Amino acid sequence: MNTKSQESSLKNYNEIKKSLLKRLSKGKQVYIIPSKSGGKFVFMNFTLLIIGLSYASNMVLIVTFLMVTFFILQMLLVHQIIQEIKKITIDITDDFSNIGINFKINFSTPVKENYQQLKATLLLTDQTRITLDSPKLINDKIVEYNLLNIPRGHYNIEKIIIHTDSKKSLFYVWRYFKIIKNFYSYPVPVSKESKKKVNSRLSTLHSGTFYEQHLPNRIGLNSKRIDWKLYARKETLYVKKFIEEISDSVDINYSALKGSKEEKLSQMSYLINQCYHQSVPWKITLPTKHLDASTSRSHYTKSLEAISVF
Repeated sequence: MNTKSQESSLKNYNEIKKSLLKRLSKGKQVYIIPSKSGGKFVFMNFTLLIIGLSYASNMVLIVTFLMVTFFILQMLLVHQIIQEIKKITIDITDDFSNIGINFKINFSTPVKENYQQLKATLLLTDQTRITLDSPKLINDKIVEYNLLNIPRGHYNIEKIIIHTDSKKSLFYVWRYFKIIKNFYSYPVPVSKESKKKVNSRLSTLHSGTFYEQHLPNRIGLNSKRIDWKLYARKETLYVKKFIEEISDSVDINYSALKGSKEEKLSQMSYLINQCYHQSVPWKITLPTKHLDASTSRSHYTKSLEAISVF
């Protein structure tokens, strides 16, 4: 082979390689293997074929042929439904703790009933997988999955795998879609039974008792407020005068709440929501983080994100 032929072959190889990589990167490659049920079906079909050939039974061979035809048709059917996926869109609604995450799969042709076999699996950057099932049909070309009630935290999606349910199909078919997306799952809000208690806590967070000055002790003053440290220095009895003040903002302090860690975060989540919807400034105090008071939407989101990853 001369030099020109070698260069031409190498060029063609590189072009094919680039084309293949481009196709894979776009998620067009569909993978398919027989499922457990499919493997049993193949074994049964092969057994019938051996019996038909051994005994020269035309009836058995016809049944074998029909089973092979059915098997191939099923393979093409499940392959086609995933092949026809046009694009995937993700809608994230971070409205308080009931975060709603919707995955919409758009097909290039009208969807048939086989869409019910499809499942969506989120592959996160830490290799964790979250599988979604029970899709619902939005219209003849769009199928939607909802992701709700997952543990609180910060999630980074690296890929979405659309695949069939191997228990309901003879084939397991899957396809990768590279989608970089991140979202937060907020703490579950406090239960209804505890809302009265938390609401009373919200009202007390507004007010506080603050030291104003020392007064000479006299009859009628509360002896419990005598400052004994000051007495040790001046040998004169003084009492502390306190005043009740209404704070301009609510301090939602993790350490001031009662209960387990998750219970405290649930209460904080509920208090944040109450303050936001009542336009009351609030600040967040966590052992590892502090957010200054505000009533803005961005402060609302940052507050929920902060308690989600604590």
